[in-house]
Amino acid sequence: MDADASDVKTIFRCLISHVCGRIPQCFLLVCASRRPFVATQGPFSIDYQALAKRLEDPVVKADLASIHISSDPADFLSYMLMGPDEISAYLAANPSDTLNTDDNAYLEYHTPFEFLSLNRTVVAGLVPYAGLDLKIIRNLPDGDKQRLLASWLHRRDQIVGELRK
Repeated sequence: MDADASDVKTIFRCLISHVCGRIPQCFLLVCASRRPFVATQGPFSIDYQALAKRLEDPVVKADLASIHISSDPADFLSYMLMGPDEISAYLAANPSDTLNTDDNAYLEYHTPFEFLSLNRTVVAGLVPYAGLDLKIIRNLPDGDKQRLLASWLHRRDQIVGELRK
């Protein structure tokens, strides 16, 4: 199945709405061709100091290195493109009647195999709504906060170009 850019945007918007409409704490990370969601039913926070320790685990470090992400917590968190507030703003600004339900399996029948190869179009539409939600990050020293913000801004600015590769 071939899909044009508007079809891909509709599919991705439907996917975000489907997941984040049911799970209130939803985050979108962007790394090359991957767009994983992190979602939880309850309140969510990241302990920066605990994250730094976990990222030093040799297995975690090797796994991240395999996708070219360093074990630095500021670098890791720079891949968090959108949090719950940003996703809500994106959905509000891009309304759609397309729903994925038990009796309307839109995603199952409309997602093309080429979906991953067209992610530049999708992510370019998300970037204007991107934001780093510092409210969810605990135990973040001031010096690391400035480094995290700089890493996140740099990452946001390079996302679309990276996805063209």
